[in-house]
Amino acid sequence: MKALKPLRIAVSFILTFLLLLVFADYYRMIPQQLSSILTYFQFIPSLLSFIVTLSSEGTGFILIAGLTFLAGRIYCSFICPLGFSQDIFIHTGNKIRKKKGSGVL
Repeated sequence: MKALKPLRIAVSFILTFLLLLVFADYYRMIPQQLSSILTYFQFIPSLLSFIVTLSSEGTGFILIAGLTFLAGRIYCSFICPLGFSQDIFIHTGNKIRKKKGSGVL
């Protein structure tokens, strides 16, 4: 399991960075096909697509819900930018807490 951690971090970072670019794309420089692929596996955009169209575009929502139900935190640690952000904040908090506690005897 320790060998998968760098892969998980790399995949999470890349997906979070790409999604940040997609959602901050003011001048539509990101191709529409890349945007649709990236948002297909995100919970809220796929849920909205499922509710609005009730078609194959919304199957990402069903896929994500099933994956989360079966595998738990895998979705949050690999694909979801919020899970990646939480991992960063937890890691940073642990580092600060360790630094603060190490100076006290």
